[in-house]
Formats: sequence, C-alpha cells, structure tokens
Amino acid sequence: MMRLKKTISELQQEKFSDYVTLMKERDGRYSLYHQKLQLEEQVRQLTRSPASDRQEEDPLLLRLALRCCREQLAAAQRELARLADECADTVPRRDYDALEARERLLRRDLEQTAKEYRALENCYNRAQGTRV
Repeated sequence: MMRLKKTISELQQEKFSDYVTLMKERDGRYSLYHQKLQLEEQVRQLTRSPASDRQEEDPLLLRLALRCCREQLAAAQRELARLADECADTVPRRDYDALEARERLLRRDLEQTAKEYRALENCYNRAQGTRV
C-alpha cells in the first residue's frame, strides 16, 4: 500500500513538473509571437511613411536599420526553430488530459480489484481454516 502511495506521489510530482514545463514553453511562444508582431508593426510604419520623408532620409541609415531588423528577425527565427525542436516531443494538452483521466479510472479500478482480491483471499483463508 505504501508503495502505491509512493508511486502515486511520484506520478503527481512528474505531472506537475511536466505542467510547469508546458507553461514555460507556452510563455516563450507568446513572447516570441508578440516580438514578431512588434517587428511587423515597425516594418509597416517604415513602409507607410510619406514619399517626402523617404527623400529626406539617409539611405545609409535605412540600410543600417534594415540590416539590424534582419539580424533581429534571424535571431527570432532561430529561437522559434529551437523552441519548435524542443516542443516537438511534448504531449498536447488535450492528450495529456485524456491520459490523466484514463489513469484516474485505471487507478480506481485497481483499488476496487485489490479490495475484491482481499475479500476473496479472506474468504478462501476462512474456508481453508474450517477444513483443517
């Protein structure tokens, strides 16, 4: 019985650590997504500027800004690819919930079967005791 309780606590601890990992990965994806949106908004603002402003802007400065944006984009894409590789083997939330529900049902069935076994064992032992 103690072994079962120990196994249950280990499974619960493992489940909690998996949940924390999933939440951290989700937060990382959200951060990258919002950074991507900000970069897209900056690009839109640069492309929407009036034609007169474009004539006054320094082409060297524009090239430098473009290079900086490309570097940031490349870094964001690398980070996104790294996160995608890390998350490739994670279990989707609905599958995790389904497995957790199945584990609860199986655990309940195991407890019920163990009770039935103990009752039958007691009955058998009593029957053996009366024959002697």
